[in-house]
Amino acid sequence: MIQAIFGFCCLLIAEIGILFGLSYYAINVIAFCYVEPIFTGCMLLFAILSLCKVPIRKIGIIFFWLVVGSIIVLFIIGTMYIIKDCYVYQNNLELLRQHLFIKETNPFIINKFNDTMIWLENIGYQRNVSYELVNLIIYVAVMPFFCIISYFTLRYAKTRN
Repeated sequence: MIQAIFGFCCLLIAEIGILFGLSYYAINVIAFCYVEPIFTGCMLLFAILSLCKVPIRKIGIIFFWLVVGSIIVLFIIGTMYIIKDCYVYQNNLELLRQHLFIKETNPFIINKFNDTMIWLENIGYQRNVSYELVNLIIYVAVMPFFCIISYFTLRYAKTRN
């Protein structure tokens, strides 16, 4: 089950990368090493400031919905491309990796991607779980969970203030 979810996520990321003319490596680094941690940090900061009665809750709520709306649109578009590539053309993930994925040539991106993979693999090894499970827990469960909790904190602060 974990492999299937992870495989779908990898394919989705690759399809979104293709839409932007980016490699699988580049879209991973941009999305999961920069955008998602910054978004999560901003949401946590907005929630904390809002609880401290700093009038920022409306900005935080708008920011949340702009980012979430963009993610939903990208998810829908990426899923449509997955359906086309996997079902219409009968391609599997390995074939797509060989033929469709854009090659990465930037050494910074490759190094950042590999360093992140090593970090996730080390966490998995220490916890006796797979790299894929650690990846899904951190990037698909924990960070979005903190963003959702922050959003509801902002909503709660709105009714409290």
